[in-house]
Amino acid sequence: MTANRESTERTVADGTGAEPDRTDAAARLVDLWHRWENPGRSAQRGLNLRRIAEAAIEIADADGLGAVSMARVAERLGYTTMALYRHVSGKDELLAVMAEAAFEPALEDIPAGTPWRAGLERWARAVLGRYLASPWLTDINPTGLNSPVQLKLMDQGLRLLAPTGLPYLERLGVLLSLSAFIAGHARLVAYVARTEAGEGAPMGTLMTHMAGSGQLPEAEAALAAGMLGDDDFDDFAFGLGLVLDGVERLLRRRGGATADGDAP
Repeated sequence: MTANRESTERTVADGTGAEPDRTDAAARLVDLWHRWENPGRSAQRGLNLRRIAEAAIEIADADGLGAVSMARVAERLGYTTMALYRHVSGKDELLAVMAEAAFEPALEDIPAGTPWRAGLERWARAVLGRYLASPWLTDINPTGLNSPVQLKLMDQGLRLLAPTGLPYLERLGVLLSLSAFIAGHARLVAYVARTEAGEGAPMGTLMTHMAGSGQLPEAEAALAAGMLGDDDFDDFAFGLGLVLDGVERLLRRRGGATADGDAP
């Protein structure tokens, strides 16, 4: 019901009086990724989706996502803005191909036979590495399974979890939980980096201000214990371990494969 209301609100705002053509949107999506993975010879020699994505990424890495525009990407490539519109329909598709190119290196070759837990640790760190390399990815916040690299990462994760014996729906649930944790951690890292660069208030500012009020006794004790100053604590490894420990506990309860791939 909520989705129908939101759809109606969008069409009213657009002034079209009709719901968007989802079939047309799906066709554009399929066409975009077909051209991404199958560039023609003429596209390989001239302007193509990958060159557009790489130029946009260079701008975002240097000046942030807000600096990326069709006009600026076109200028960087030495083409007119209209030339870009022959390849991407607008900013949404531009962001999509940027995310695709940025996440592609996360598809590491994890050998068959790797124990599921070790494999998922590599999988998770590879995805996190892409977020850390291009922090603006947290602002795009890609969701769903609507791009080749997202689908390939999902497929790889499902394969890594095969030795657990979990049904596919539960394997997907594990991957979604992992993905949410990774993206959340990356957003936190990006936030801290921005505050250290002088953008916004540093983490703990309000907590420090409220110290002594009696409203945050545990937080005050944590601050006194150095909670915000322990650079040796690997919070990503800790959180990742909690997620994977939960999977392993589930497997032990059901009698499935443990972290080393053997039955308990």
